[in-house]
Amino acid sequence: WRNNLVAASKYHNYLFVAVRTKIYVYVPIFPYQTLPETPHAVLVSEHLDGRPGYINSQDPHGINSLTVGELGSEEVLVSAHDDGDVCIWYTRNLSRIALRRNVGESAWGVALHKERRLLAVSANTHDITVFELGVEQTVRERKKQSDDEDLRESGFRARTEELPADQRRKKKRHSRGESDEDPGRPGTSSSGGNGRKRRKDKPLVADRSIKILRGHENNIPNISFLDDASGRWLASTDIDGVVTLWDVHTRRMVESCQLGPRQPR
Repeated sequence: WRNNLVAASKYHNYLFVAVRTKIYVYVPIFPYQTLPETPHAVLVSEHLDGRPGYINSQDPHGINSLTVGELGSEEVLVSAHDDGDVCIWYTRNLSRIALRRNVGESAWGVALHKERRLLAVSANTHDITVFELGVEQTVRERKKQSDDEDLRESGFRARTEELPADQRRKKKRHSRGESDEDPGRPGTSSSGGNGRKRRKDKPLVADRSIKILRGHENNIPNISFLDDASGRWLASTDIDGVVTLWDVHTRRMVESCQLGPRQPR
């Protein structure tokens, strides 16, 4: 059975209601928060790649759950679909989908971690997929973050100003990841030895930007991050009543217990 088909924004006067493949956006009316007959907007996401639905093959893109939460400084609305699609909207701008992913089969549980910008999704593959959205930074953003840390922690600028000019140039090249050789010569760049430099605005995604947690033997309707800043711990429960605590960093089960008797099948 589908649950969690209604969600509300904490920052905007929006109530979201999932109806089959669409999300109706209502603006409650002050002072009694009554709902108007006509929605303020209707959010639509198309069924793209022909994946079958798990519940209803005639309606494969049906919404299984809605979640409102925060990723970094943004509040987001997340819809989990029967074809495995997961769609994210920024609640400040509902005019388009901000991000779309697919987890292979029917998507159900959704968990968000604000500080680490993590999106976790459970599916009928019996797996939990964790997307590390925070690592999708440009080279320029990573360079600026690294420079800021140097300035805070080691007084980099003050010490550099005391160095001779040739050493200042050398240290500056090192901070950009360049080699000691002349950066103007072909073959001496750190971008691969072909003299071409990486575009500063090109997205840089780490190899570990997606993690798969495996161990459940049945469908997983609900998941949740523990309330800590690390984003390391995730709890999940499956339809057999098995509750599991995961270490997201190592992708391992930490604890698992059975709540109630297993249902015969």
